[in-house]
Amino acid sequence: MDFTRPGMEPWLASQLRPLSKQGIDCWWLDLIEPEGEPASAVYYAGKSADIHNTVPLLNFRTYFDYQRSIDPIGRPVILGRAATAGTQRYSGIVWTGDINSDWPTFRAHIPEVQNSGLSGLPYWANDSGGFLSGFLHRDRCGTHAELYERWFEFTCFAPITRAHKSGPAEPYEYGPVVEATAKKYLQLRYRLLPYIYTVAHATATTGLPMVRPLILEYQNDPGSAMAKTEFMFGDDLLVAPVIWPGATNREVYFPPSNWISYDEGFETPGVTNLIVAAPHDRIPLFVRAGTILPTAPDMMYTGEKPWDPITLNVWPKGDSTGSLYEDDDHTTAYIQGDSTTTFFHCVEKAGQTVMFTIKPSNKKFSPQQWIAKFHLPAMAAGVKLDGKTLPADTAGSTGPGWSLDATGLTLTVNLPGGHVAHTLLITLDGSPKDAVGGR
Repeated sequence: MDFTRPGMEPWLASQLRPLSKQGIDCWWLDLIEPEGEPASAVYYAGKSADIHNTVPLLNFRTYFDYQRSIDPIGRPVILGRAATAGTQRYSGIVWTGDINSDWPTFRAHIPEVQNSGLSGLPYWANDSGGFLSGFLHRDRCGTHAELYERWFEFTCFAPITRAHKSGPAEPYEYGPVVEATAKKYLQLRYRLLPYIYTVAHATATTGLPMVRPLILEYQNDPGSAMAKTEFMFGDDLLVAPVIWPGATNREVYFPPSNWISYDEGFETPGVTNLIVAAPHDRIPLFVRAGTILPTAPDMMYTGEKPWDPITLNVWPKGDSTGSLYEDDDHTTAYIQGDSTTTFFHCVEKAGQTVMFTIKPSNKKFSPQQWIAKFHLPAMAAGVKLDGKTLPADTAGSTGPGWSLDATGLTLTVNLPGGHVAHTLLITLDGSPKDAVGGR
């Protein structure tokens, strides 16, 4: 189709309306760039080489305008395999096309996703595991399964998570080990949806990409400029994909700050390199000290249940802040202010106290319950909520209360939601983590 030709939009709309009546409300656009035609081919606006980048942009714009014409307050979703500057204006998601299924191609995707974000194309996707037919070394459940497993781990921290192949694409096609790893990281992806949605809102309003090179966040740190095989996912998560076959560990560069292993809990200072364990079912993932990470309940798909309760995972370190953005998740009412940003503030004082505040910007959106989970530097001795002492050992109930895990260093506090501001004051007994068995 020649999208440079006048009159293309109304003709295409007449072809799309029957699909819209069946409930189709998002569009996957393949082969939207000039490819494979004779060198003598000429479009309405000129030769293919002259309009090569314009045609994908016109594709996105045409489908976007059509979708808005039938659903003026909806949020169009459009996936295409080619894009250029300006595509982000039209809800454009670009994926990397029909890629090879091999390790060099996988490795190339780590800088690719970072460069796309820096180029103004924040919504990026790839065919996890590779697309082209066949299996690595013709070994579907061996060498190719390893590639698929590592690639899928990475894809769960991409702006858009998807797997696709000219052949088997589902994790279970590569055996129970790969299926278990994929399930583990898909479940984590769904739990992270409140964090991801908050990051996506920042992307929409500021242009800051969801996946960020370390040097974007730490511009005065020479080490961050050299760390090109790892990235930040939002403000607070450091991701280091395993991109070599047979690897069970990898070297990670830690930028300025302190960093906590999401899986193992150990803390390491920044501006240093460290070799960390990376068994087949683990992608090295680290949380910036001071992070306040909102997560949702486990779910099978995005609309299965409300984000309620919201669990706030807190790693106290000095003075830190965080936020949670919420709206109706399917209309443009947020443009008129129909949204809520809940602000979090945590102040940890030398292993003696932790003060944590929750402050919603308005009463439009909020969970009915918060669960605050603090990963503490010392054992908790007492908790006050809004100036009143909370009872211990009742955090498993529906009412306010608190409990400690077996190490004594993870404190879980139940507190009511419902658009109400809260202040928690946690008193620590001063026993450092090493004295109670670490974590």
